[in-house]
Amino acid sequence: MPQRAHRSLCAIFGATGLLCGTRRETELAARASSLGQPGAIRVQRHRDLKVTSEPLIERVATTRRIYEGRIVRLREDTAELADGRTVLREVVEHTEVAAIVPVDSDGNIILVRQYRLPAREALLEIPAGGAEDSEGIEEAAQRELREETGYRAGRLERLCGFFVSPGYCTEFIHVFLAADLVEDPTDGDPDEVIALERMPLADATRLIDAGEIKDGKSIIGLLLASQRIGNKSSTA
Repeated sequence: MPQRAHRSLCAIFGATGLLCGTRRETELAARASSLGQPGAIRVQRHRDLKVTSEPLIERVATTRRIYEGRIVRLREDTAELADGRTVLREVVEHTEVAAIVPVDSDGNIILVRQYRLPAREALLEIPAGGAEDSEGIEEAAQRELREETGYRAGRLERLCGFFVSPGYCTEFIHVFLAADLVEDPTDGDPDEVIALERMPLADATRLIDAGEIKDGKSIIGLLLASQRIGNKSSTA
């Protein structure tokens, strides 16, 4: 770039607060010198704060109910921060969920495919569903497994638990590995239309790599199941 053009661009960017070339270097050096740290700029970041649990707590002052649905509820909380400020938080309430990775006697994974309207496509997933009132999470896992696959697990092994999107939603998913399956079907939800698909676990993880399994809980559950089963095989 010709020197004149370079100076013209710097003049334009400088007028808008965007510095370039030697002018930017000069200003950065001046700022560093003013901080008593030649050659460096000190930036206030989270690591400069004393991190304890207390300053990070938000206390709910008031709650306003906005929507009550069959599956979700929406509320607006006024929260008080540790420094005295107040903020509004929109919160979607959802019951706890049990998700299950079922392994049959041949070592295949049983997955369910169902149409998900928000995604506008039929997704391949592990069986899952919300816990009902006064129902334990393992009890919910067995019920959902029976409803969606027609099997009950002789053995349930917890893989993990995680918040789906804690920035705005209370939903927490517990993921289980289900083995020693026995046939024990029960009626499922009347609004669910489900197709079962069986495949080796390795094929399921390849579908994740190929972008064909897009459901978050299923990706987490299948990868953890692969790790858990692989670890058991290596120590057998």
